[in-house]
Amino acid sequence: MKKRIKPFTLLLQLMITGVLTFVESYWVMKPYDNQPSSSCLDCILELDLFWLSAITIIIIGLFLLISNWLKMKKPIQLILNMVILIGLWLWINNIIFIEREASWSTFTTTEEWISTLWISFFPILVCGSIYFCILYFLVYKKLNEKI
Repeated sequence: MKKRIKPFTLLLQLMITGVLTFVESYWVMKPYDNQPSSSCLDCILELDLFWLSAITIIIIGLFLLISNWLKMKKPIQLILNMVILIGLWLWINNIIFIEREASWSTFTTTEEWISTLWISFFPILVCGSIYFCILYFLVYKKLNEKI
């Protein structure tokens, strides 16, 4: 019988997701902090990242609940979780890059994505590795232990 995800484990995973999403996006977008957003001249970067991190938590939370309901195997769930999270991180970085840099210049859509990928590669690699290790050793290994 497969173990169901516990509420504490789910909350822990979502907290880790939110914190690392904020850290990764802030790391990538810190050089654009002083530039105004094209949609809101008074908005600060941290507040934008907070709300985008909240959206990420909701999406990952829904994924975890659905994958648990479908009784997905843990390795597949972990890999899909990583793929979704990395996609969300790229999406967040691209949104902020467009708002704070590309909208004030002449970037094509391709150039926006190339720039976003270029500046996001190392932070996503580092934060993704940390996320994977935390989830694998603290969450998934713990779920497989017999108490």
